[in-house]
Amino acid sequence: MKLTITSDDATRKAAQFAVDVQDACNGRAVLAALVDHLDRMTASDRSIVGDVRNQHPVLIAVLDKMASLAHIQNLSGLEGDRIMAAHEACQRLAQGEQVEWSIFPLG
Repeated sequence: MKLTITSDDATRKAAQFAVDVQDACNGRAVLAALVDHLDRMTASDRSIVGDVRNQHPVLIAVLDKMASLAHIQNLSGLEGDRIMAAHEACQRLAQGEQVEWSIFPLG
């Protein structure tokens, strides 16, 4: 399923967080802030639930940072391509652009 993610205020701020957090070193603080941003995005756009939330570029980019902090990051293959695309999408959303994004149904 393809969807267009618009850069409303909550999404723009969450995307900027995903960009900025790449320099972070405190995993607990990253997770706490991520939950807050996800909640604000959902409050702003009720369609950001389920697979859409689980595969949102903001979540993917932040989880990539968490994997890096845990030294389990893998940027190879198709998964690596999707992670890099999520980082690029976050940069665009943070700048106020809209993004076309694919969601893959889980199960």
